Order: sequence, then structure tokens, then C-alpha cells
Amino acid sequence: MGTNRHFSKIKFLPFKKRIGDIAVTNFYINDKGVPKPLQDHLKYNPFSFFEILKYEKNIYYGREQEYLDNGYVESFGGDFLQKDHHSIQRTFFDKPESAYMLANWDQMDHDEYVPDLVFCGSRPLDLTPEEQSIFMQLAKEGQEHIETILKASDYYEDETY
Repeated sequence: MGTNRHFSKIKFLPFKKRIGDIAVTNFYINDKGVPKPLQDHLKYNPFSFFEILKYEKNIYYGREQEYLDNGYVESFGGDFLQKDHHSIQRTFFDKPESAYMLANWDQMDHDEYVPDLVFCGSRPLDLTPEEQSIFMQLAKEGQEHIETILKASDYYEDETY
């Protein structure tokens, strides 16, 4: 087993499919409205890190003033609110939804063009039966999308997918 010799040349495009509160994606939208690669602080090809997320209502959304009124103060250069050793990042107040990772694809550069889907602990097993069904559907669609790109890279160098 080796690595895909063309992997570093693949130009992935932003991809997202969401059903209900579950999504497969390889990007996020920054505060300026620009799609940014997930895990862009790590050494991955841009947009080559794919994950499955679970969205839920953000309990902090729009409540910053409430926390300030209850004794929380700015800390860490104003990036957090803090009280009694409890810190909340200020960006938590900005979006109506938050998301956490259920699974991600690993070994994207594998020469067999079949990356591994890795669960984040038991999170996918903790979903409701309906959510598990959606998770499996999106995992299949994500896997097929990724495999199509990886397999095409062997024939079409420097293409964008």
C-alpha cells in the first residue's frame, strides 16, 4: 500500500450536502462570507479534508449582553467572556447554530483511492435512528464523491473537482 502519486496536484472544490441537522462538507464560511477549507491550519490540500457534522441550536446565540449583565467580563484580549473560571469564546454569540464533528475521512492520499471514514468516538451511534439513517446516506454520498475525485486524478492531472 502506498500513496496516490497525484494527490498533491488535485484541486478540490468546496462541497457540502446537508439533510436536516446532518451535513457532509469540506469547508466553512468565514466571517467575511468566504468559503475556507476545513482544518486549513494543517498541511492538507485545500478543501481535501472532509467531515460529517451534526448541527444544533446554539444556546449562546444573541445572549452576549445577558452574560455581561450577569458578571462575565472580557478576558484573553477581549476574545472571551469569563466568570468564576468559566470562559466562553465571544464568537459563540454570533451564529444561531453550532456544529460538532461526527466523523471524517482519513488517508485521503491512499493509492487505492478509498479513504477511511473514522468516527469521532461513539457520536454517530448516539444519533437517533432517523439521524443515523441520514448519517449513513451522507457518508455514502461523501465517500462516492471523494472516490470519484481520487480515481479521476489518476487520469486527469491538474484538474479541478
